[in-house]
Amino acid sequence: MIPVSLISDSPEPTSELHSQDSLQFLLHLVDPVHKLSHTTVTQIIPRHWLDIWDQYEWVEDTVAEVIRIGVEVLGQEYVVARMGWGSQSGESKEEQKGGEQEQEEQEEQDSDEEDDESEGSQNGKDS
Repeated sequence: MIPVSLISDSPEPTSELHSQDSLQFLLHLVDPVHKLSHTTVTQIIPRHWLDIWDQYEWVEDTVAEVIRIGVEVLGQEYVVARMGWGSQSGESKEEQKGGEQEQEEQEEQDSDEEDDESEGSQNGKDS
């Protein structure tokens, strides 16, 4: 886990101070075998929570929950990529289904043409 502070484009010094008062975790998953890489950033938590970590159990629970949700998001993205559910070419599911239907229709037409040709050659032999 790598803590990441927020960076603000605002020139105001209070924004810079505010960005240092927050904490996020950058989570990165690499699967070199399948050439997959996924990255996510967790929800922001107040940095001062780290100072009261030992005093309140809810702080540890909340930080753990924030990290858990980040890991879940990362895991879902990984599973989607591994299962091929995500469209890498940018096609929607409807476009993919449409392409499959067109392919099936073409195969049926090819099959019908082959049947017609075989019937025609049998009729020629019978004469």
